Amino acid sequence: AHAGSLICSHAQGKTMLARSIVAEASRHGVPSMEFIALPPSSLLSKYVGESEKQMAEVFAYAKHGDGSALLFFDEVDSFALQRGDDTDTGTRRLLLESLLQLSDLQRSSSAKEHRPVIVVAATNAKVEDLDASFVRRFERQIEVPLPDAGARELMLRCARSPAALRAASPDMNHTSWRAQTPHEVGRAFDQ
Repeated sequence: AHAGSLICSHAQGKTMLARSIVAEASRHGVPSMEFIALPPSSLLSKYVGESEKQMAEVFAYAKHGDGSALLFFDEVDSFALQRGDDTDTGTRRLLLESLLQLSDLQRSSSAKEHRPVIVVAATNAKVEDLDASFVRRFERQIEVPLPDAGARELMLRCARSPAALRAASPDMNHTSWRAQTPHEVGRAFDQ
C-alpha cells in the first residue's frame, strides 16, 4: 500500500488540487473527509526533537476521528530532498520521522486500525531531487507543468477585465499580455 500522491510543480495550484480531492470525494459519496493542511512552518522547529514530535502528532491526529482524512504536506522539499553529507541533522531527523510515519500509516491502513487517511505531498522540486525513499512511499507522482499561452490568457481573462488591463497599461490587451508572460503562473495575474 502507498500513502497517496506527490504533486510536483513550479506552477501554483497544488493546494487547490489537493482540496479538489476532498470535494470530489464528497461528490462521490465519501462521507466527511477532513482536509488537514500542513505548511512547512507548522513542522519546522528550532528546538531539537520538536519537529519530529509535531510530525508524529499530526499523523496521530489524522488517524483518529470520524469519516476520513486527507493530510496535505506543502513544500516537502523543505525536509525531503535527497540526503547528503551536508544535510542538516534536524532536517534528516524530520525526513526519517516522516518515513516512519508513512510506513506505519501504510501498515495500519492495511489492517484497518484507524479511519482512512490519504497523504498528498506537494513540492516545487523535481521528483529526482527528492529523497528516493520518500518518493517510493507515494503511489502516484503528478507533475503539473507551467501554464501554456492559452491557459495564461484564460487566467488573465478571469483575473482582469479588459478595462482594468488597459488602465494598467493602455497598449496592452489579453493577447499581448499572454505573449509577454511565458513563465508566469496564477498569482502573477491577480496583481
